[in-house]
Amino acid sequence: MKSHVNHSIKIIESTPGISELSLEVAVLHHEKLNGTGYPFNIPKEKITKYGRMIAICDIFDALTANRCYKDGYSHIKAFSILRSLAQKEHLDQRLVDLFIKCMGVYPVGSLVELSSNKLAIVESRNDGDPTNPKVRSFYNSLDGSYVMAEDIDLSDNEDFIVRGIRSL
Repeated sequence: MKSHVNHSIKIIESTPGISELSLEVAVLHHEKLNGTGYPFNIPKEKITKYGRMIAICDIFDALTANRCYKDGYSHIKAFSILRSLAQKEHLDQRLVDLFIKCMGVYPVGSLVELSSNKLAIVESRNDGDPTNPKVRSFYNSLDGSYVMAEDIDLSDNEDFIVRGIRSL
């Protein structure tokens, strides 16, 4: 499994027209700031910003993807794991926090359950209040019926998100 980085490097180096940046991120995507990454155990000072960024993206993708052997974690759980890894100096803390802010606690398009027992889709983020995005409700889970769609700004509403829904 760990040899995929070396295979990627060989393929990229032998492919005409591939940028140096592509090679850089392939080399660095499993390196850790504390020097325990693979395959080269590169020290923090030599891991570029792009290498640090791709490591975050790669881990987030691995955590949230459904696999034949496991269900992917929710975004919230994955964000928590990323922050934990940053505290252990595996990842860049500042870039992890920027990644989470960019993605949003509840990313646009996420399905959520509200305290009013409605299901809603996250329509847009609230940069000033990332845990309370703007949503569009469409379904009442108490009686199992669709309702007239309603746009709700959770930052100025008594309704709040109870949980994210992975699928119906």
